[in-house]
Amino acid sequence: MKRILILISIIFFVFSCSKIYRESDQNIEYQKNSVIKSDTTTKNALIKSTYANNLQIYKYENDTIFQQLTIKKLTKKELQFSILSENKILKNSKNLEGTAFTLDNSDAEFEQDEEGNAILVNEYIYNGKNCWVSIRLDADSMKFAKLGEADCSVFNKDYSLNTEKFLWKTK
Repeated sequence: MKRILILISIIFFVFSCSKIYRESDQNIEYQKNSVIKSDTTTKNALIKSTYANNLQIYKYENDTIFQQLTIKKLTKKELQFSILSENKILKNSKNLEGTAFTLDNSDAEFEQDEEGNAILVNEYIYNGKNCWVSIRLDADSMKFAKLGEADCSVFNKDYSLNTEKFLWKTK
């Protein structure tokens, strides 16, 4: 009788322990999934807020022209932009706004600085009605941008974006 009681106690103890172990495994798995979901949600919110607050301003100026590029990154491959090109002699300006995209499967692009060093850039293309604009941003430090345009009715020789000059980041 004593042996039976001990055997029943052992079986009960083992059964209780295995139930507690299974519940703790389920709780750990639930906590792991919650942390993963929480981390993913936090990362997505951080990415969205980074792009939402990522307003950058680049400027170039000499005695005849003033250019300002304002960009807001929407995603890694997409940005909204506003370009202001002012002719100081004519005391007039032109403005263009739109959304530019990086091209899928495009080759690496490079620009040369004043010393002739090659600098890796990310190129965004705006292909609007009667206007094509290239926005090249320094891939490493994002300190400068370079603009180019073709067949753009907004800009002409007096407001050309093809100055081959860098616009330097101010904000």
